[in-house]
Amino acid sequence: KKSLIHLASGDLSGEVRLWDLEIKRSVNSWHASDESILEIHGHRNNAALLTQCRDGMITMWDMERLASGCEKDAEIREIPTDAFHFSRMAIAMDAVVSSHPPADPPQVQQENDKEFKEKERLSIKKQKDMCGGLLAQALIKDQEEEDDDSDDDEAFLNREVTNPALQGSSNSSLLLAPCDQPEAMALWDTRSPTYAMKLEHGVDAHLKLGMAMSAKLWVPEAGVRSAWAPPIALIGHESGHFYIWDLRRMRADMLFCKKLFQAPVMAFDLSRDARRLFAAAVEPSARVYNLDLHIRKITPCSPPLPATCQTVVHDRTGIGHLALRPDAKLFATAGWDFRIRLFANKSPHFKPLAILRYHDATVNALDFSPDSKLLAAASKDTKISVWSGLFKSR
Repeated sequence: KKSLIHLASGDLSGEVRLWDLEIKRSVNSWHASDESILEIHGHRNNAALLTQCRDGMITMWDMERLASGCEKDAEIREIPTDAFHFSRMAIAMDAVVSSHPPADPPQVQQENDKEFKEKERLSIKKQKDMCGGLLAQALIKDQEEEDDDSDDDEAFLNREVTNPALQGSSNSSLLLAPCDQPEAMALWDTRSPTYAMKLEHGVDAHLKLGMAMSAKLWVPEAGVRSAWAPPIALIGHESGHFYIWDLRRMRADMLFCKKLFQAPVMAFDLSRDARRLFAAAVEPSARVYNLDLHIRKITPCSPPLPATCQTVVHDRTGIGHLALRPDAKLFATAGWDFRIRLFANKSPHFKPLAILRYHDATVNALDFSPDSKLLAAASKDTKISVWSGLFKSR
């Protein structure tokens, strides 16, 4: 009987293992690269497996052949990214779009279009202190060009999707991958030989955004997209800045950016409706934010959540990874203090639920099973832990 529960892992030597979680054994292992494995994802509804390595290559593997114990001829294709740094790829999320837009705050509902534009323009100018004058000027110029192209904000929100990569009936082949520019990323359709577009901020390098450390790709299926929820790419940078890109056109438009942390954004996750963001950095605390694409605004909705500890033994204050459970009831953080922490996804306090102690080194990766029953974690101590029965979903 074939198992339906598999876990894939990669190590610093370029070795990949496929584990059967029903029999708790490795069913296949193969040498994917001479460099370390950075990221692994199921792809095309888990019919394929993607591995990203430090040699700049993303490789697609046939999952059926791998699960049967045969790695020969399992490689489907390679995607050369020309990226030799630590940025991680991201596949399209299982997005959900509400049939109604988010409720605007009362003060926004009372404003007419002209007042809203002026308020937005002033808000962009205030980003000079946050991002530097050059970025603020670029944002103001983009806003002025948008004003010239459309009569009001509704025209911007209701733009049609003209990006060919997003006009198909399925998003299962979409991939957001690093590229030759450390601060940029590229959108791929893995059925095509070249990338569809590059997401680059296009301003002076003196802004020092640094490397694109983490990313998410939120693309609703073509038949359920809405004006207030366009297909977007979300990228967290080494500088602590967070960018959101509108992917509807051939040239990606920056919706907005915000500095969330004073340190690199190591990991973040997004609710399926793209209205809540969970983020962590090289800092001792994680944060939760409300995300409103309709008015292009991101606001904190949680206090700083302690996700690492400082003791004589564990003097490390950073978070290596973060994951939201598929049922959206809780989320987990992987600490540089060797611990995994669970938090309730319930405002306003996002109560800490548990601290899981097992690993003897930094925890670098987390992932929940699709049915929300299992949590897997990988550590620098070369061990993988699998946890079950954690505040069961009802």
